[in-house]
Amino acid sequence: MFSLPKEYFKEFQFSDLLKFDFSHFKGDLIGGLTSAVVALPLALGFGFLACNGDPKGAVAGLYGAIFTGLLASLFGGTPRQITGPTGGMTVILTHVYIQYGGMDALVGACLIAGLFQILYGLFKAGKFISFIPYPVIVGFTNGIAILIFSQQLKLFANAPMIGLITIAVIALAPFVNKNLPKALLGLIFGTVVGMFLFDHWDALRVAVDPVTLSLRTHDALDLIGRIPQSFALPHFPTYGLKTWSNLIPAGLTISLLGALETLLASVVADSVTGDRHN
Repeated sequence: MFSLPKEYFKEFQFSDLLKFDFSHFKGDLIGGLTSAVVALPLALGFGFLACNGDPKGAVAGLYGAIFTGLLASLFGGTPRQITGPTGGMTVILTHVYIQYGGMDALVGACLIAGLFQILYGLFKAGKFISFIPYPVIVGFTNGIAILIFSQQLKLFANAPMIGLITIAVIALAPFVNKNLPKALLGLIFGTVVGMFLFDHWDALRVAVDPVTLSLRTHDALDLIGRIPQSFALPHFPTYGLKTWSNLIPAGLTISLLGALETLLASVVADSVTGDRHN
């Protein structure tokens, strides 16, 4: 019978969850609010894209950001790291959704990925990240960036004027004041200009396919629907053994990508704080 050695649990005590250093409360509060503001639109957008335009994806992305952030903060090994949606994972999940046919496939693949990551933790597989060459890591992250960029070109082509205005605001903001949040300003200006143009010039309205998030606010509401104000009950897919076995490669890929991104972020956090993640 397989038994877990005590060292897997000696560094974690449930009593530690009740301890809180109120001397850093202000910084923790500001950091949490900032992360929430950043994570909310990312979660909605990445969830929508990961499900290949399925309106339920936005809600799933929101739930995922809430629960992963909460659970990772309680049980994670890097205290100053905040868990949230990533672009790289979105690319992989979109492929799984398309190849295996729907939301249930994503749920099944993510469950399998979770089992793999439990095994990584039990066998301390994280230590092997030190053997990955730096050029491989750079190529991996840049490859994800190129994939995301190429997927967004269609959105840019649908409304190039708005896209160019947004890029111009982001590029020029530092020349006005280096402390200005350039990405936020670009988002605000682009949204306002888009709403103004679509309301006053019908010729600039664009036809958007079901996979593309509409730039018109009322179209976006019709497409995505309203975000529910209560949590839905969990739904587990009822697959046969053959289907579960087919999802194993997808689950393995998701687990490896999630573990790699998390470990890389932990190493970066360690370099900034001087701590060492568990």
